[in-house]
Amino acid sequence: MEQLGRCLNLCENLTTCTLSSVGLAGDACRALFSALKVNGVLTELYLGGNAIGDEGAKALAAAFRVNGVLTELRLGANKIG
Repeated sequence: MEQLGRCLNLCENLTTCTLSSVGLAGDACRALFSALKVNGVLTELYLGGNAIGDEGAKALAAAFRVNGVLTELRLGANKIG
């Protein structure tokens, strides 16, 4: 996932990313969401059906404090809360 995070930041035209039901959890979440802090083009992110959990949700929230571009986020079925 670290490599995916780096790719997200290198893709200057990627505005939508779908990572639904790919087993996203734990450290992979933190690596990916850390990359979102500096991504300036991604506007839609679909993460349904993973295992993001409460810790992943906290990492995602930290990314959103900095990222002002993302306008749509889907997190259904992620064992949050």
